[in-house]
Amino acid sequence: MPRRKTSFLFTLKSLSNRQQFYFYFKGTLRNTVLLLLQSTDVFLLTVDGCKNYTVLSEADRAQGQIVTNDSNYRCDRDDLVPGWYRFQEDAGYQMADRCVPMNHCGTEQPGWLSGSHPTVAEGVVTRKVCYEGRIFDWYSSCCFYSNNIRVRNCGAFFVYELQKPPICSLRYCGNASSGKLLCFLL
Repeated sequence: MPRRKTSFLFTLKSLSNRQQFYFYFKGTLRNTVLLLLQSTDVFLLTVDGCKNYTVLSEADRAQGQIVTNDSNYRCDRDDLVPGWYRFQEDAGYQMADRCVPMNHCGTEQPGWLSGSHPTVAEGVVTRKVCYEGRIFDWYSSCCFYSNNIRVRNCGAFFVYELQKPPICSLRYCGNASSGKLLCFLL
């Protein structure tokens, strides 16, 4: 997956005297939090996930999307650059928040948010992402693999600070169904 160049607005806060500085960065961002040392003061540099995120909108990332050919599995361990993400369009409007069966979301073991989405007042919270998995045909678990992410409620939408999953057959899953609903008036 090609890297996108994105613009970021950072807030730089002094941890000792509470001064704030704002500056603009344009380029490829690899780390979302960085500690900077300047003389005897420590500054915390953070990215505002509500303003600086990448959109996940692929239809095959939807929880209702069934994979019929295992050679088409997608892998967030290979394709995802760690950072803030927002689900939109065909992927859904947020991360799936219930167990998603294997062979959905464009991968073998789809990831879903275990726990509730935060309120605006809660700010940035840590949540566990679970991945459905199976050993042979006799044991399966909705949380066979897991990793922690950070989640923020931006008022009208959620953003997720996603990391590379533990192994390749795992992928973060949106809450959209597989098809579009058609409404008819009779």
